[in-house]
Amino acid sequence: RVIFAASTVIKTAYFRLQADQQRLQFTETMQKAALAASELALRQRRANTISQLDLVRQQAVQAETQMELYEVQGELQVDREALIRLLGNPDSSDTLAFHSVLPPLPEQDPKLEDLQVLAVEKRQEVAAARLDEQAARQGYDLATRFFGIDEVRVGVSSSREVDGVQITGPVMQLPLPIFNQNQGVRARYQSKEKVAQLAVSTALQNARYEVRQAYRQLQAARNQALTARERTIPLRHQALKLAEQQFNNMFLGIYGLLTIYREELEARKQYVEALREYWTARAELEKAVGTELPAPRKETTP
Repeated sequence: RVIFAASTVIKTAYFRLQADQQRLQFTETMQKAALAASELALRQRRANTISQLDLVRQQAVQAETQMELYEVQGELQVDREALIRLLGNPDSSDTLAFHSVLPPLPEQDPKLEDLQVLAVEKRQEVAAARLDEQAARQGYDLATRFFGIDEVRVGVSSSREVDGVQITGPVMQLPLPIFNQNQGVRARYQSKEKVAQLAVSTALQNARYEVRQAYRQLQAARNQALTARERTIPLRHQALKLAEQQFNNMFLGIYGLLTIYREELEARKQYVEALREYWTARAELEKAVGTELPAPRKETTP
C-alpha cells in the first residue's frame, strides 16, 4: 500500500504537469487572439469607428486572458518542481523531459466486480489478516493435538523386586488428560482466531468499499470527459464554422468571431482538465485495488 500510495502521488503529479502544458498552449493562443483584438480596437477607436465602451471591453478581455496565462504558467512551474522533487532529483529542473500530451480517453474501463475480486487478491492488508487467521488456527490445532507434551518426563529408575533382584531401566511419565486438557492455551488461540477473522472481514469490507468509491470517481471523470469530447467541443467547433461564414458574409463582426474562437479554445481546455481528472482518478483506483490496471485500449484525441 505504501508503494502504491507513492506511485499514485507521482502519477498524479505527472498527469498535472502534462495537463498544465496543454492548458498553457491553449491559453497562449487565447491570449494572442485577445491581444490582437485589443490592438485592433485601439486603432479603430483612434479612427473613431468604435465606441470607447467597445475598446474598454476588448482591453478588459485581454487583461483577463493575460492574468489566466500568468496563472497557468505559475502552475506549470510549481507542478514541474513538485514532480522533480518526487522523483528525487531536485537539480534537474531544466532538464526534465516528459510527454506533454495526456493519454487519450480509453475505450472502456474494467468492470467494478472484476476490480473488487482483484483487490481481494492483491491488497496487502487482506493477505496479512488472512495470515494472522491461519497462524491462530494452526496454533489452536497444535494445542489440541499435543497438549501436555511439555510435561513429559524421561529418566532412569532403579528398584528391588521382592525376590531381591535389582532392576534398572528407563522410565517415562505422561500426564493423564483428566483435569488439564490445555484449555487455557486453546482458549487463547480461539480468541486470537476470532480476532483474526474479524480483521479479515474488516479488510475485505474496506477493500471493496475503497475500490467502489474510487470507481465511482473514475466514472464521474469519464462522463465529464466524454461530454466535453462528444458534445461541447463539436458544438463549439460548429459554432466557430458558422461564425466564420457569417463573418465572411459581413453578418458578424471581428470581435464576435474572436469571442466564439476563444469559446472553442476554452472548450478544448476544459476537455484537457477533465482528462486530467480521469487519469488522476484512475491512479487512485489502482491504489485502492493494490495493483496496476491492465493497459487500456486508446481512442483518438479530438
